[in-house]
Amino acid sequence: MHIKADGCLQNNLKIDRMRIAYLIVAHDNFLHLERLIEELTDENVDFFLHVDKKAELPATFPKYKNVSIINKRVKIYWGGFSLVMATINLLEASISGNYDYYIFLSGVHFPIRSKQKIYDHLSKGGEFLDIIKGFSKHKPETRVARYYFEGFNRKNRRSIKTLFFLVYELVLSKLVKRKYPVAQFYNGATWFAVTHACNEFILNYIKQNNNILKFYSNTFCADEGFFHTIIGNSDFYKNVKPNLTYTDWSAHAASPANIVDKHVEMFKNQEEFESVYGKFKPLFARKFTDNSFQVVQKIQKELLRL
Repeated sequence: MHIKADGCLQNNLKIDRMRIAYLIVAHDNFLHLERLIEELTDENVDFFLHVDKKAELPATFPKYKNVSIINKRVKIYWGGFSLVMATINLLEASISGNYDYYIFLSGVHFPIRSKQKIYDHLSKGGEFLDIIKGFSKHKPETRVARYYFEGFNRKNRRSIKTLFFLVYELVLSKLVKRKYPVAQFYNGATWFAVTHACNEFILNYIKQNNNILKFYSNTFCADEGFFHTIIGNSDFYKNVKPNLTYTDWSAHAASPANIVDKHVEMFKNQEEFESVYGKFKPLFARKFTDNSFQVVQKIQKELLRL
């Protein structure tokens, strides 16, 4: 199935008129979240913030005029569909603003290039999304072929609730064959930047094809396949460019490494990087913590104020 994308792709955006909606998911490290907002803010930018329903913003968190904390919140569980729902809620909350770009980040991102370079990069147009056709060693078909559930800490193998659901999923995988909602799947990284036309298309497609929402609600790491499959099966796919986030997975751990001084030195000397998705020029990096103040200062002084 190939989906026709209605709407004009914005390939000739004017920097002085470009408006950006930053869509942010956060659940902790709220001090760093303040740094992120304050660094990216300007008159052309608005922020839409989803705070994990399992967490609350500190009472000391500043009130920003250009930050909307969305009311439609969900409890986010690692590996579950909840992150997709939070992302959809952010896309819906921001769509009426008719922004040129919607940039999806976590609260532990931070820019590694100046605002001007961000505008320059986006002005070339396109949809910025790491995407591959089909499956891979790290994103196997079992993610969608089996039933997965959430509402529990999948990483806590000492929990009786977790063990129950893991066994239940294993039994179902041997008894039930799932019916796929599309002929071709796509996969990739979580973070993206899309045009207004693409955001509009995604939301309309979900409304018109509830089966894909229901299917992905029982998959593993749906945030690395749901939006990719929708975009991959549309005309927007031909305008896809590599994503804008640098993440250090070199330690091959379950989570990416924190950004430290050595990364800043690397960013000073290198703009283009290579990943499984091809060559890309990142504008942001992930991840940082509340304790990343010194490395953030180094980035601001040596990368953002040039």
